[in-house]
Amino acid sequence: MGRKVSFEEKKQIVQWIIDHDNDYQAAKIQFDVSYQRVYSWVRK
Repeated sequence: MGRKVSFEEKKQIVQWIIDHDNDYQAAKIQFDVSYQRVYSWVRK
């Protein structure tokens, strides 16, 4: 299981992904979260 991420941090990560042309792999590395979790946040 991954680390706990606050709602504010989720918003920051989703905004970063949108600003960087949906680069999920880079977000995964930069923010230390799984691809699946980040992808589901953006889809929501």
